[in-house]
Amino acid sequence: MQLNNETEKLLGEIGVEYLETIADRRDTLVLKVVRGGKHMILKLHSDGESEESKSKAKLLGREAEILSQIPYLTNHLYVGHGKSDGKHWLLIREIDGQEVHQAAKHYRESISNQEERTSHIMALLLKVSSFYDALYAGGYLHGDVQPAHTYLERDEITVIDWGLARKIDEPNLLYKGGFIYFVAPEIAGQMRSSGLPVEYTPRAEVYALGATLFMFYTGSLALDFGIPKADLRKAPMEQKLQRVIENRIFSFKDVGADPHPALEELLRKSLSTDPAERFETPSVFHRYLLGL
Repeated sequence: MQLNNETEKLLGEIGVEYLETIADRRDTLVLKVVRGGKHMILKLHSDGESEESKSKAKLLGREAEILSQIPYLTNHLYVGHGKSDGKHWLLIREIDGQEVHQAAKHYRESISNQEERTSHIMALLLKVSSFYDALYAGGYLHGDVQPAHTYLERDEITVIDWGLARKIDEPNLLYKGGFIYFVAPEIAGQMRSSGLPVEYTPRAEVYALGATLFMFYTGSLALDFGIPKADLRKAPMEQKLQRVIENRIFSFKDVGADPHPALEELLRKSLSTDPAERFETPSVFHRYLLGL
């Protein structure tokens, strides 16, 4: 991809060299760059007049703020951020690892012994839940828990995309809902009923974490959307929101997963329709998983 002169000038100011374009979405660019021989990821957002553009700028600013404040909880992703000539930018280090989903898939497909297979996948699940335990204990919620944001690096968990994160005791006025396949029923209800900020609670984070761990263990979405997987992307959002609100959770048997009654029971509790029936916080959820 050919960069325009303004972007090339900004890269020079930041002190990085262009390698490739990862994503190009309207007024947002995600680039792979290099500085001092180290590969990094540069997120760029150009100011626009639309509410969507303004919201994106705020989210990028929020992500930069969070990553710079808590490097010890975010595996030191942050490198730098700033604004120049109407362009907001955030520079983070490149992830040196693979998605946890891919690691779990490898274990499911390559280990023939069920007990050994389950042991390896459970170790991954505990690493992930331990990350969110530490994050909550540190006073934060991520706000957008999902498999695509969860990586395994040098035997440690790294989580990306922190624009919706917040301190536990602060409201998040930017949150208007998350990735539909991993949001709690009460979130879906608010997404459907208004365009106003949505209340995201620790119990909503527990739901998203439970749905994420379900996918890592089984390879399947936790929620039955009543639609073939190949057609999910094309399905109307209203239809998917309704399915989330109904919250029909698959059993391990439904999706052909290895039986693990104790784990399944904990995941179903984390995925309860009523928030009051879930674990109170990600830390409480983690403690129960440690007991398996």
